[in-house]
Amino acid sequence: MIDLYSFQRWPDIVKSFGHSGSYTPSWSAARRQAIADDGDEDWWNTISPAYEWMMGEMEHAGMPRPDPDAAPLWAWARWVDSKGRAHTRPDRRYPGFRNQYDGLDLLHLQVDENRVLCTDFDQYHCVINNWPCAPLDAGA
Repeated sequence: MIDLYSFQRWPDIVKSFGHSGSYTPSWSAARRQAIADDGDEDWWNTISPAYEWMMGEMEHAGMPRPDPDAAPLWAWARWVDSKGRAHTRPDRRYPGFRNQYDGLDLLHLQVDENRVLCTDFDQYHCVINNWPCAPLDAGA
């Protein structure tokens, strides 16, 4: 099992557990929320291909979607502060997390490692923005 931390809307968690005994994020609900938050579909249309690619990579790695509407759940396994120190639990006092997840609650999850696709936060933003990703050994 791996310890992960995720910012989620607590009412969604309660509703889902009350209904099915578990929580599986919904692709269609994420789309509706993104459009409601932004007022249009532009942002969703820009990032959804990267998420669809990631879901394909998860299926390729043997992690099929439990439901056709299932979406990935983003969680932190670790993060590195500006001084290069690694941490596991996100800290809202740190500038990188402050005001980023307002209205969301931090959940501690223990997940079977076979159900986790780890990504590099900064590198994944290259995928989201359709930028080239530098090779991992580029800094060496």
